[in-house]
Amino acid sequence: MTGYLVFIGVWAAPLILIQWMIGLDILLSRWKVWLLAILLPTGYLCLVYALGGRAAWQVNNAHSGGALLPLLNIPLEEALLYFVCNTLIVQTFILSFYVPNLRARIANLWTTLRRRP
Repeated sequence: MTGYLVFIGVWAAPLILIQWMIGLDILLSRWKVWLLAILLPTGYLCLVYALGGRAAWQVNNAHSGGALLPLLNIPLEEALLYFVCNTLIVQTFILSFYVPNLRARIANLWTTLRRRP
């Protein structure tokens, strides 16, 4: 594991897991919407990064695994960061339409998590 992959996982995994625990059924029922809404911007950002020649920022090779995304030749960590950010944004947006329902779900989840075995 590389430094960047670990940091991305530590940062994003708990947030995505919480979203799935609260509204996975909602997200799965809207899979066509979120799949396109995540993949299209991720592809666009990867393309812009590849065409931009890494002028704005660059992944430090000391913390990178060195794997490149095929065709675009951008670091895998960069593509993963775009994907994770877009996933968080899209899932939050979709779940935000169900706020009244989610409040009860969050309360139930909180109660379940606080129970002691």
